[in-house]
Amino acid sequence: ICSKSVFSFAETHTLLEENKAIHNSQNQSSFKRALQLKRNGKNNEAIQAFISITQQQPDNAAAFEQLAIIQSWKNEFDLAIGNFKKSLIIDKDYTPARIGLARVSYWQGERNIALTEINQVIHEQPKITSNWILKGDILMADAKPIQAREAYLQAQILLGTKKDYNLSKKINNAKSPKKWRLDTGYISDSFTQERVDGHSSYLQLAYTLDNAATLYARGEKYFSFDTTDTGIVVGAYFFPHKILLLNTEYYRNHNEANFRPNEQISINADFVLSPVWQPLLSFRTAIYNVEEGGEGTSSTITPGLRFNYNNASIEYRHARSNNADDTITSTNTFKINLNYKNVSPYIVYTQGEEGIPPLDTAEISVLGLGAVFKLSDSMGFRIDVSREDRKDTYIHNTLGAGVSVYF
Repeated sequence: ICSKSVFSFAETHTLLEENKAIHNSQNQSSFKRALQLKRNGKNNEAIQAFISITQQQPDNAAAFEQLAIIQSWKNEFDLAIGNFKKSLIIDKDYTPARIGLARVSYWQGERNIALTEINQVIHEQPKITSNWILKGDILMADAKPIQAREAYLQAQILLGTKKDYNLSKKINNAKSPKKWRLDTGYISDSFTQERVDGHSSYLQLAYTLDNAATLYARGEKYFSFDTTDTGIVVGAYFFPHKILLLNTEYYRNHNEANFRPNEQISINADFVLSPVWQPLLSFRTAIYNVEEGGEGTSSTITPGLRFNYNNASIEYRHARSNNADDTITSTNTFKINLNYKNVSPYIVYTQGEEGIPPLDTAEISVLGLGAVFKLSDSMGFRIDVSREDRKDTYIHNTLGAGVSVYF
């Protein structure tokens, strides 16, 4: 999600500093040409021009720094960080490179490194507003809103009587996060063929700890085949490592409605290796105990991959299941998410084979879409619709709505 268009990379030096870099360059015309290519948005040509300069002048700190900036615009964060570091090896006091290293480390999720670098910059340049704003952004990403607010307020003091709308917004948003979340919703199910319509509802309470781990418990109620069943879910989201987000969940019901497992354990892992590409892996085991037949355990493993670009994310997942009836089935799922300020719509499509006791294995295709709305800082709303076509069995349509309250 980190790109030039999203973050509007704040130039780490003024035109005066660029002119100094040109003056200090052994080949001023080459440096001027490379800078002009950069300013004109010809990034690939600019990269080649700066690479050529660094090869001819391996002690040119400004050339390595400029090269790193353009690489960061192209989401080539590892290359950018490497060249910012080369610039600082050449000249440990070259502040623009240190600011760039702090910014790109922050983009890449290396917030401890980013904070160390920007603190050193602020020690050297305590009266530069943008340095304090960057420090605030890093602290906000690190779930430290009170400290972030202090940094933003320092930036505001430096601005004096000048007004900065974006900074005012950052100050307003730098508040202690709401730790509690209450979700409730209702889903209506309609079926063709022999199945009768049903519905379900849920109520969930979640709490976020100071270490950013979130614990939740959810009660569910289902009405199917004129029978009511209830279930409970407990789970957690947490980071056991800075690049690994885990969601673990346990589910159990009273086994009074078909087509649902009696017990289920699931583990979902997101590998946050970069802001752009994120491998995914899920494992689920479900125990069925259906009166009409279908006892046994079903296990599913689902690798996947997420691609983030600007405000969009695209996911692909391949699920392979060993079913209770000893059959093996698989499905492929594609999902697109768009994230805007107050709404996040999505569309998802699944196709393959599935076996749910007591039904026989069958081909399925499922199309779903919906959106999550931010109504205010304390309330959200969502709506979801889907259509499942279980070949030669039934068509299943759902319509759901839910409300979230934060406090």
